[in-house]
Amino acid sequence: MPELPDVTIYCEALERHYRGRSIERLELKSPFLVRSFEPDLSDAKGKRIQGFQRLGKRIVWKLEDGLCLVVHLMVAGRFHRKRAGTKPKGKNDLLAVHFAANEGRAADTLMLTEASPQKRASLHVVQGDAELAAHNP
Repeated sequence: MPELPDVTIYCEALERHYRGRSIERLELKSPFLVRSFEPDLSDAKGKRIQGFQRLGKRIVWKLEDGLCLVVHLMVAGRFHRKRAGTKPKGKNDLLAVHFAANEGRAADTLMLTEASPQKRASLHVVQGDAELAAHNP
């Protein structure tokens, strides 16, 4: 798992590039990544990102309407900015989050990858502060 300074840097970079943008669509290549079933990951489609925060070693994507994506990268998980429309292809690609062009920003894709054969990275979709608090180590 990237250590706390790395997680903080991820949050700062994600904040700079994606705060205020709406998720156009999500492509989940590896269903093992999502460890929750309600709310559904597809509920994030069309939601505007209100910000990012660190919660222990987890990265929280705060979306409108109180929806949150809680990502634990583990040892080998990473986010990579890609050209717009890039699809998850390789064995390490787990999730592609696509963003449309808006407010002077070009369309792009954020790819979640994990370069470990164990595939321990996780994503929980939670609704509201009470459910988010349950993920606080």
